Amino acid sequence: MEITSKDRAWYALALKVASESMCADMHGCVLVRKGTVIALATNRDTTHPASNIYLKDSLHAEQRAISKGVRTYQAKLYSARYHTNPQSAPCQMCDMMIADAGISRVIYHDGAKLVKVRVG
Repeated sequence: MEITSKDRAWYALALKVASESMCADMHGCVLVRKGTVIALATNRDTTHPASNIYLKDSLHAEQRAISKGVRTYQAKLYSARYHTNPQSAPCQMCDMMIADAGISRVIYHDGAKLVKVRVG
């Protein structure tokens, strides 16, 4: 799938959100539905046992954005990492939440370029 200029702009916003994370591994997420931002979130340190199973002791940015209670059906999710290694693919736990939320597209950085994937 082609990455559009709008995708690049929304991803840039996700990268800016990631830069505001208080975690050592800074991640940000933007959810967009019908051209409007419906949720923004960074990752956050926690001691929640479900998060400890997957990656470090944090609530993931995707997890926090989806959990805000907004209508996510057919939304696009932009996942960014503010780091020298920009790889920002959602983890297995977040992939399951994304699918359950009815999100239609996920845009992230694979370490070399932006990637857009269809969900479901």
